[in-house]
Amino acid sequence: MIALLGPWASLLPLLVIAVAGLAMLMVDAFVKENAQLGLFSAVILGAAGLVSLGLWDASVTLHAPEMLGGYLACDRLALFSDVVICLGGMLAVLLAGGYLREHNLERGEFYVLMVFSTLGAMALGRSTDMLSLFVSLEALSLGVYCLVAFRRQSPKAAEGAMKYFLLGSFASAILLFGMAMLYGATVHTDFAGMTAAFASGEADLRLGILGMALVLIGLAFKVSAVPFHMWTPDAYEGAVTPATTFMAVVVKSATMVVLMRLFFGVFGTEELAQAGSGWPTALFGLALVTLIVGNLAALVQKNVKRMLAYS
Repeated sequence: MIALLGPWASLLPLLVIAVAGLAMLMVDAFVKENAQLGLFSAVILGAAGLVSLGLWDASVTLHAPEMLGGYLACDRLALFSDVVICLGGMLAVLLAGGYLREHNLERGEFYVLMVFSTLGAMALGRSTDMLSLFVSLEALSLGVYCLVAFRRQSPKAAEGAMKYFLLGSFASAILLFGMAMLYGATVHTDFAGMTAAFASGEADLRLGILGMALVLIGLAFKVSAVPFHMWTPDAYEGAVTPATTFMAVVVKSATMVVLMRLFFGVFGTEELAQAGSGWPTALFGLALVTLIVGNLAALVQKNVKRMLAYS
């Protein structure tokens, strides 16, 4: 099967979910009764995760198609990211099956949004170019904004979704501005080209460091790092429980993988990784403050979702 698909085999997990998501969209539009989209979503996400595991053990070397080779990675980190994301999405979908029926919220669009958000998360974990990073991050975020506001009649859901959307848009603007600065510093948008530019000394180091800081701020918002976490308690509390589970696992996992690709790849050169550039110290401080402030704030919460959001 892998040999028949050629280079496209490396993208098979994404293709499976993309095709299934389009099929679900059509089914939800035209089949109103007993569509069983929840079970179908869980099966598709589980199948995509199994395909990624199969590709991990494949004896052939995987390569991305030439047209996508500079945008999406096909390495083992990408496959590991796919497995974690698909597993998290599948568990959230299985939880949604009973939860939505119990609360009279069973609507097909929930599963469609979750499947397409999972696709965006998988693409984000595979991103090797600033363009694919931004597009996949927005594809993931737009679906999650809708999932947070899924309980339409709830003021808390509306408040949490609005805060998430507004602050998320602001963070996306900061991220995009940082990407523009990195392009100005290196004249590249792909991670490999930026890495080579920093390693060879051809890049503008000062502009690169400023762009790196802005990219870190934009992605720190997505992982709810202090002090970019203020949206998280309201969004977690207002969202339905399956959506909260999805955000806690899938969104953060995908963002952590792309952070690894950036800071251990693009920004891992000797010129940037040294203490003078500041990013190792900044990451250490960000993690330390997040652990301390988040867990201390969690101790005084009376709502379980808010406690989980902080901790």
